[in-house]
Amino acid sequence: DHVMGLGIGNELELLYTLGNRRKVAPVTPQCIKELWAGGRLWKQFKATAAEFDDLGFSSVPLTSVLGGYALAGSPFVNTMKSQVNTFVKQALGEYGSRFVFTFN
Repeated sequence: DHVMGLGIGNELELLYTLGNRRKVAPVTPQCIKELWAGGRLWKQFKATAAEFDDLGFSSVPLTSVLGGYALAGSPFVNTMKSQVNTFVKQALGEYGSRFVFTFN
């Protein structure tokens, strides 16, 4: 009764900017390619949503928190490094109004 939503990912459109600044797990160009073009984000989003549904939360809204850079496209940024528009289309196609927009 008190769950507002499930956020899967936070400002992933900016992940490519981290590069080697993350010493524990550097963000490589291959990582970014796999995340977006390789479909890893979409597969993980669906898997996490399914786990949440199995716990009885199938009516709770789903989101991936976006930052301001996500708005740098029409309507969302969609480059090889940040395929937000593609992701949003997939999420709306799969989850309809259950997918909601959240911005930091």
